[in-house]
Amino acid sequence: MIHFWLPAAPSSAELLAWDPDAEPQRYASGVGHNVYELFNRLARDGVDVTLGPELGPGVHLTVLYAPSIESLAPRKRAVDVIRRSQGRYALIRADAPVEFRLPVRPVVDFVPLRSAAAEGWQRWLPPLPQRGLVPRSPDRYGRIRSVAFKGNPENVPPELWTGGWEAKLASRKIACVLDVPRATDGSDQAWHDFSAVDVVLCVRNPPKRRDLARKPATRLLNAWAAGCIPFVEREPAYLELVHDGEDSFVVDGLDHCLDVLDDLAADPARIGGLERGVERQRGNLAPAVVLARWAQALLDAAQAAETVGWRRRGRTVYATAARLRGAFRRS
Repeated sequence: MIHFWLPAAPSSAELLAWDPDAEPQRYASGVGHNVYELFNRLARDGVDVTLGPELGPGVHLTVLYAPSIESLAPRKRAVDVIRRSQGRYALIRADAPVEFRLPVRPVVDFVPLRSAAAEGWQRWLPPLPQRGLVPRSPDRYGRIRSVAFKGNPENVPPELWTGGWEAKLASRKIACVLDVPRATDGSDQAWHDFSAVDVVLCVRNPPKRRDLARKPATRLLNAWAAGCIPFVEREPAYLELVHDGEDSFVVDGLDHCLDVLDDLAADPARIGGLERGVERQRGNLAPAVVLARWAQALLDAAQAAETVGWRRRGRTVYATAARLRGAFRRS
């Protein structure tokens, strides 16, 4: 059994009654995407999983979600859960600070960037693609008629809120789409619907550009999964995945986006090449493919040899799980 532990969460029954593809706006948050949905889809796929703040018997692997235990009180509870799990836990790091650590290293540490997998127990997997995805309509291929930003309000570059940006696109006969809820993680959005989107802006409000080493490439991957052309800024997670000019464009600000759009309008044949590059990426992001990778990684961790490590005086000390309880007393 694999248990997703959270200090607070909806009941398993409530989450299992949810159809993520029929209600994609529900639980529109990091924990909703990285934990609730993953739990739901694994259960629907026949994997033996549970979720909640209590750790029951028969658990072979406990899964922790780093952003939910950053503060002191839930972290203390998490450390106790690790002790009771005898160190057999996985950590979904998501966008927690890079320096986030727990006393005992996990069996597997899911990191947000491929380049962050520096140790043998660290692994990068793409997040589940946008649930309920409505891909770009096939009749839109070959032309750029809309540019969209999909994300939370704090991440919107201020220029996008002004009429100037919309007017510059309109002068090029391109529609501006701002798919942004009134409040962070709100349900008043259509992040799943890319049917009328040609280009996706993977850009960020400058004050939110700190600590980019922890930010996953979610917007880029969703754009590819939807068949849209991504325009990405120079964030580490984007740069390690894209092929500039082949399946995306790397841009330096919104003015550069306009230059790229003008270049594509002058040479429409390039759009077809980009779309073929997007399709190659899209093939690796089918929901069933991504879910199978997560399921296998978690099942492998649940069946791994019972050897874990805890940190003491700047080094990692290894022991069998049977000795872990004493490790906590000595640390």
